[in-house]
Amino acid sequence: MGVNTASKILLREAMKRAQFLYITVFLLFCNTKPELESDPDKEQDSLTYNIEIIEGVKHIHNFSPKWGDEPKVVFEFVQKIGDLESDDENYMLFRPTDICLDTNGNFFILDAGNYTIKIFDRNYKYISSIGNKGQGPGELTGPSRMDMLPDGSIIINDRASRTVNIFSHDGDFIQRFRNEGMSPDQILALNSGDIAVFYHLKHVAGGTGFTSALVNIFDGEGNKIREFVQPRLYEDPGTNFWCNSIALAGDDSDNIYVNFEAQNRIEKYSSSGDIIFRADRALDYEESPEILREPVPGSQGTLVALSYNIFSKGIQVDGKGRIWSATLKRQKTFEEKKEQDEAKKRNDIHGIHILEVFDNDGILLGRIKEEFFFGQHFRIFGDRLFLIDREDEMVIYEYRIVVK
Repeated sequence: MGVNTASKILLREAMKRAQFLYITVFLLFCNTKPELESDPDKEQDSLTYNIEIIEGVKHIHNFSPKWGDEPKVVFEFVQKIGDLESDDENYMLFRPTDICLDTNGNFFILDAGNYTIKIFDRNYKYISSIGNKGQGPGELTGPSRMDMLPDGSIIINDRASRTVNIFSHDGDFIQRFRNEGMSPDQILALNSGDIAVFYHLKHVAGGTGFTSALVNIFDGEGNKIREFVQPRLYEDPGTNFWCNSIALAGDDSDNIYVNFEAQNRIEKYSSSGDIIFRADRALDYEESPEILREPVPGSQGTLVALSYNIFSKGIQVDGKGRIWSATLKRQKTFEEKKEQDEAKKRNDIHGIHILEVFDNDGILLGRIKEEFFFGQHFRIFGDRLFLIDREDEMVIYEYRIVVK
């Protein structure tokens, strides 16, 4: 074999090896996902929640907040409304329970202990008052919640008289209505002009022991239009009554949000009553597997008190559509309950409450623990948070919600 022939053979073998190496590298490259195509958000989401469809309803199971341990929002103090030391009684609040804002930024405060609504301008200057104590038209006996309809009319629930009361924006009494003798616990004004009302389950002697739904929708004349939100049924009427307690909130599209006090259950409904999602979240406690009944001695004899885990105390929706829940981080110990009862404190214990933030699809974004929040009733309007201290200072604190 000549030198040229041998060289040609060696050259062909080298070219074959180079071609094989090129094809191998090419195939490896084609079967390797580029770094730029990875989606860390989706990978993170799979660790923080999952979604399943149960009987046609979307269930969101939240494991941990998407924001992690560092919330993306902070609160800036704006002002304190109310002053027990004021020389002007118009600025003294006695057990305030709710607040609303009109389109001009005026504050309407339900001063429940004085059975009236006090109105202040945006600079916190007193304007006037609406209502007084009594059982006649335009009078209040046991008000606890308030909201404002699109035309500026004010709606107030009165649990003592079992009525929903409607006043004009200027304070003129318009009407009141009842619903089968049940006491309205929560009310919500809808942009349609309708009114959503939560009534505790009503026990019917000799019947099924419960009413069919928790949320009732009425028109502006007090006529019931529809009802929805199904309760969870327990063994006895007392448990059905307390363990189906809810809080209500709404958004600009008249979707209705429901937060259950004794159930790990947050739900969103359309204005027509169709359920959009049901969400839960991982906490350091679970729903009570058994409702304990404890005998409690009293002036009228021994009563039976129910003992169960409490999850939340309220719900609101902010201007960005985020859902806020006042949630218990942990349950109170027996010693804490005893100390609170002996001191006859109505405000709750500091350090066990958090504010949870969900996006509008029910996915948990973050958990915020603030020393100034201890389970008070709260309202959110746009980017403003109002904490209502009914018992201790009897004031309302206003904060601005700021995104970091």
